[in-house]
Amino acid sequence: MPPDLMSWPLVFAAGLVLGGLNFWGLHLTVKKAVLSSNPTRLFLLSLLARMALLLPALVLLARWNPFYLLLCLLGFVVARRIVLHATREAPHAP
Repeated sequence: MPPDLMSWPLVFAAGLVLGGLNFWGLHLTVKKAVLSSNPTRLFLLSLLARMALLLPALVLLARWNPFYLLLCLLGFVVARRIVLHATREAPHAP
């Protein structure tokens, strides 16, 4: 069954949201881990929380239509670039 063209932007947007939440959460984890007394636990809890959000959504999309999974992953990659750009610190001037 061919995917519905009207749902493509919604699936792509879902990938943007999922990727944004995942990578923003990773960014916050790394910032907090520097000051944490137990960074291993922080990284592990962050990984579990991010995967608990991400994996069910991706499995649902893959079962619904494999093409939607590809669109969602494309949005996920674009979100990575956006979060990297948004969280990049300005270089320090000497």
